[in-house]
Amino acid sequence: MCAHDMNVVSTASVLPRTPADVNGFLNIVFAGPGKFKSDQMGPMFRVRKDQIRSFLVWLKYHNRLYSDILLEPGNLMLYPSDDMLPELSDRVVENNKLDVKSLGRGNLDFRSIQRSFW
Repeated sequence: MCAHDMNVVSTASVLPRTPADVNGFLNIVFAGPGKFKSDQMGPMFRVRKDQIRSFLVWLKYHNRLYSDILLEPGNLMLYPSDDMLPELSDRVVENNKLDVKSLGRGNLDFRSIQRSFW
């Protein structure tokens, strides 16, 4: 379990948010041997610019709560056509001290993982 303080009151008046704004809400925790490589994430944080555009246009015209939201093409241009969210790899927190061999023995619990990070 991870808990992070977030500004849940933040209301967007312009969409999409910039990738830098979105990255401000995200952290990736990597626990394991070796250094983290962004290609290990697979499609988990994949974004597709055309899908974002289509969804926001649909949302604006089908949900009255979004009818006054400005759709900003300049922000959308900051996203890749089909790739990982830009600069997300800068948001990775690594822990290479975790003994992954103990995972197979069932000796690893939440507290030992937590201690290894702090």
